[in-house]
Amino acid sequence: MIVILDDTFIARHKYSDVSYLADEKYRNLCMIFDRPTKKDFRNIVVDFKNIHLLCNHRSLKLFNEDQNIIDGKQAIQNLFIQAQSENIPRLEFGRDMHSNFKAKTLDKDVFYSNLKSFLDNYIDTKQMELKILFYGENYAELEYLSTIDRMMDEINFSNSIDFKNNELILTGIRLVFPDREPLDIVDEWMNKGLSKKEIITIINNQI
Repeated sequence: MIVILDDTFIARHKYSDVSYLADEKYRNLCMIFDRPTKKDFRNIVVDFKNIHLLCNHRSLKLFNEDQNIIDGKQAIQNLFIQAQSENIPRLEFGRDMHSNFKAKTLDKDVFYSNLKSFLDNYIDTKQMELKILFYGENYAELEYLSTIDRMMDEINFSNSIDFKNNELILTGIRLVFPDREPLDIVDEWMNKGLSKKEIITIINNQI
Protein backbone atom coordinates (compact mmCIF):
# COMPACT_ATOMS: atom_id res chain seq x y z
CA MET A 1 0.00 0.00 0.00
CA ILE A 2 1.19 3.51 -0.88
CA VAL A 3 -0.29 6.39 1.12
CA ILE A 4 -0.43 9.92 -0.31
CA LEU A 5 -1.23 12.83 1.99
CA ASP A 6 -2.03 15.83 -0.20
CA ASP A 7 -4.40 18.59 0.80
CA THR A 8 -4.03 20.06 -2.72
CA PHE A 9 -5.03 16.85 -4.49
CA ILE A 10 -8.46 18.06 -5.62
CA ALA A 11 -6.82 20.92 -7.53
CA ARG A 12 -4.34 18.46 -9.03
CA HIS A 13 -6.97 17.45 -11.61
CA LYS A 14 -6.37 20.83 -13.28
CA TYR A 15 -2.72 20.03 -13.94
CA SER A 16 -2.40 16.24 -14.28
CA ASP A 17 -4.58 13.32 -15.29
CA VAL A 18 -5.09 11.55 -11.98
CA SER A 19 -8.53 10.14 -12.77
CA TYR A 20 -6.98 6.67 -13.16
CA LEU A 21 -6.50 6.56 -9.39
CA ALA A 22 -10.23 5.95 -9.09
CA ASP A 23 -9.84 2.61 -10.92
CA GLU A 24 -10.09 -0.40 -8.64
CA LYS A 25 -6.59 -1.74 -9.28
CA TYR A 26 -5.09 1.59 -8.24
CA ARG A 27 -7.49 2.18 -5.35
CA ASN A 28 -6.39 -1.14 -3.87
CA LEU A 29 -2.77 -0.05 -4.04
CA CYS A 30 -2.72 3.70 -3.50
CA MET A 31 -4.71 5.51 -0.81
CA ILE A 32 -5.19 9.28 -1.17
CA PHE A 33 -6.00 11.53 1.81
CA ASP A 34 -6.93 14.96 0.45
CA ARG A 35 -8.40 16.20 3.75
CA PRO A 36 -6.44 14.23 6.35
CA THR A 37 -7.68 14.19 9.94
CA LYS A 38 -6.20 12.93 13.19
CA LYS A 39 -8.49 9.92 12.86
CA ASP A 40 -6.96 9.21 9.46
CA PHE A 41 -3.52 9.41 11.04
CA ARG A 42 -4.52 6.89 13.72
CA ASN A 43 -5.80 4.51 11.05
CA ILE A 44 -2.58 4.91 9.07
CA VAL A 45 -0.49 4.07 12.14
CA VAL A 46 -2.59 0.98 12.84
CA ASP A 47 -2.06 -0.11 9.24
CA PHE A 48 1.70 0.60 9.12
CA LYS A 49 2.47 -3.08 8.49
CA ASN A 50 0.73 -2.84 5.12
CA ILE A 51 2.19 0.52 4.09
CA HIS A 52 5.32 0.45 1.93
CA LEU A 53 5.64 4.16 1.11
CA LEU A 54 4.34 7.36 2.68
CA CYS A 55 4.20 10.43 0.41
CA ASN A 56 3.24 13.86 1.68
CA HIS A 57 2.73 17.38 0.41
CA ARG A 58 5.46 19.63 1.80
CA SER A 59 3.05 22.11 3.43
CA LEU A 60 0.47 19.50 4.44
CA LYS A 61 -2.56 20.79 6.34
CA LEU A 62 -4.58 18.82 8.88
CA PHE A 63 -8.38 19.02 9.10
CA ASN A 64 -11.03 18.32 11.72
CA GLU A 65 -14.12 16.19 11.14
CA ASP A 66 -15.93 19.27 9.80
CA GLN A 67 -13.23 19.64 7.15
CA ASN A 68 -11.86 22.83 8.66
CA ILE A 69 -8.12 23.39 8.83
CA ILE A 70 -6.66 22.99 12.31
CA ASP A 71 -3.23 23.32 13.87
CA GLY A 72 -1.80 19.95 12.96
CA LYS A 73 1.92 20.62 12.97
CA GLN A 74 2.65 18.37 15.95
CA ALA A 75 0.35 15.57 14.80
CA ILE A 76 1.94 15.59 11.34
CA GLN A 77 5.43 15.52 12.82
CA ASN A 78 4.48 12.67 15.15
CA LEU A 79 3.16 10.66 12.20
CA PHE A 80 6.44 11.09 10.34
CA ILE A 81 8.45 10.09 13.42
CA GLN A 82 6.34 6.97 13.90
CA ALA A 83 6.71 6.07 10.22
CA GLN A 84 10.48 6.46 10.50
CA SER A 85 10.56 4.24 13.59
CA GLU A 86 8.77 1.57 11.55
CA ASN A 87 11.28 1.99 8.70
CA ILE A 88 8.59 3.14 6.29
CA PRO A 89 10.13 5.15 3.43
CA ARG A 90 8.79 8.69 3.14
CA LEU A 91 8.86 11.01 0.16
CA GLU A 92 8.01 14.71 0.30
CA PHE A 93 6.78 16.66 -2.72
CA GLY A 94 5.93 20.30 -3.33
CA ARG A 95 5.54 22.87 -6.06
CA ASP A 96 8.94 23.94 -7.45
CA MET A 97 10.60 21.71 -4.85
CA HIS A 98 14.13 20.64 -5.73
CA SER A 99 14.12 17.00 -6.80
CA ASN A 100 16.72 15.10 -4.82
CA PHE A 101 16.64 11.31 -4.88
CA LYS A 102 18.93 10.91 -1.88
CA ALA A 103 16.91 13.35 0.26
CA LYS A 104 13.63 11.92 -1.09
CA THR A 105 12.26 15.34 -2.05
CA LEU A 106 10.48 15.85 -5.36
CA ASP A 107 8.77 18.51 -7.44
CA LYS A 108 5.01 17.97 -7.23
CA ASP A 109 4.40 18.05 -10.99
CA VAL A 110 7.14 15.46 -11.53
CA PHE A 111 5.66 13.29 -8.77
CA TYR A 112 2.20 13.17 -10.32
CA SER A 113 3.53 12.88 -13.88
CA ASN A 114 5.44 9.72 -12.98
CA LEU A 115 3.02 8.26 -10.43
CA LYS A 116 1.08 6.04 -12.85
CA SER A 117 4.28 4.50 -14.26
CA PHE A 118 5.49 3.91 -10.71
CA LEU A 119 2.24 2.19 -9.70
CA ASP A 120 2.08 0.11 -12.90
CA ASN A 121 5.61 -1.12 -12.30
CA TYR A 122 4.73 -1.93 -8.68
CA ILE A 123 1.69 -3.91 -9.82
CA ASP A 124 3.70 -5.83 -12.44
CA THR A 125 6.89 -6.53 -10.49
CA LYS A 126 5.85 -6.24 -6.81
CA GLN A 127 8.95 -4.05 -6.48
CA MET A 128 8.89 -0.43 -5.32
CA GLU A 129 11.27 1.39 -7.68
CA LEU A 130 11.41 4.98 -6.43
CA LYS A 131 13.65 6.04 -9.31
CA ILE A 132 10.59 5.89 -11.57
CA LEU A 133 8.95 8.65 -9.52
CA PHE A 134 12.02 10.84 -9.95
CA TYR A 135 13.18 10.03 -13.47
CA GLY A 136 10.26 8.31 -15.21
CA GLU A 137 9.83 4.78 -16.51
CA ASN A 138 12.95 5.07 -18.69
CA TYR A 139 15.14 5.81 -15.68
CA ALA A 140 17.49 2.88 -16.45
CA GLU A 141 18.31 4.27 -19.90
CA LEU A 142 18.83 7.75 -18.44
CA GLU A 143 21.15 6.33 -15.77
CA TYR A 144 23.08 4.47 -18.46
CA LEU A 145 23.54 7.58 -20.61
CA SER A 146 24.43 9.70 -17.57
CA THR A 147 27.12 7.21 -16.55
CA ILE A 148 28.54 7.19 -20.08
CA ASP A 149 28.59 11.00 -20.14
CA ARG A 150 30.49 11.09 -16.85
CA MET A 151 32.98 8.54 -18.17
CA MET A 152 33.62 10.60 -21.30
CA ASP A 153 34.13 13.75 -19.24
CA GLU A 154 36.67 11.92 -17.09
CA ILE A 155 38.48 10.60 -20.16
CA ASN A 156 38.65 14.09 -21.64
CA PHE A 157 39.87 15.83 -18.50
CA SER A 158 42.02 13.14 -16.84
CA ASN A 159 45.58 12.08 -17.52
CA SER A 160 45.53 8.75 -19.38
CA ILE A 161 47.94 7.23 -16.85
CA ASP A 162 45.21 7.65 -14.23
CA PHE A 163 42.45 5.85 -16.17
CA LYS A 164 43.01 2.59 -14.29
CA ASN A 165 42.43 4.31 -10.96
CA ASN A 166 39.40 6.33 -12.03
CA GLU A 167 36.26 4.51 -10.86
CA LEU A 168 33.97 6.66 -13.05
CA ILE A 169 35.89 5.56 -16.13
CA LEU A 170 35.96 1.92 -15.05
CA THR A 171 32.24 1.93 -14.25
CA GLY A 172 31.45 3.33 -17.69
CA ILE A 173 33.68 0.75 -19.39
CA ARG A 174 31.81 -2.06 -17.59
CA LEU A 175 28.55 -0.79 -19.08
CA VAL A 176 29.89 -0.33 -22.61
CA PHE A 177 31.95 -3.54 -22.67
CA PRO A 178 30.07 -5.89 -20.30
CA ASP A 179 31.93 -9.00 -21.51
CA ARG A 180 35.43 -7.67 -20.91
CA GLU A 181 37.53 -6.62 -17.95
CA PRO A 182 37.77 -2.80 -17.68
CA LEU A 183 41.49 -2.86 -16.90
CA ASP A 184 42.12 -4.97 -20.02
CA ILE A 185 40.29 -2.36 -22.09
CA VAL A 186 42.43 0.44 -20.64
CA ASP A 187 45.61 -1.56 -21.29
CA GLU A 188 44.52 -2.08 -24.88
CA TRP A 189 43.98 1.67 -25.34
CA MET A 190 47.35 2.47 -23.85
CA ASN A 191 49.26 -0.21 -25.78
CA LYS A 192 47.81 1.06 -29.04
CA GLY A 193 48.71 4.63 -28.10
CA LEU A 194 45.16 5.81 -28.79
CA SER A 195 44.37 9.49 -28.38
CA LYS A 196 41.46 10.57 -26.22
CA LYS A 197 39.53 11.47 -29.37
CA GLU A 198 40.07 7.96 -30.74
CA ILE A 199 38.96 6.41 -27.43
CA ILE A 200 35.78 8.49 -27.41
CA THR A 201 35.07 7.41 -31.03
CA ILE A 202 35.42 3.73 -30.03
CA ILE A 203 32.98 4.24 -27.14
CA ASN A 204 30.45 6.08 -29.34
CA ASN A 205 30.61 3.29 -31.92
CA GLN A 206 30.00 0.71 -29.19
CA ILE A 207 26.90 2.36 -27.74
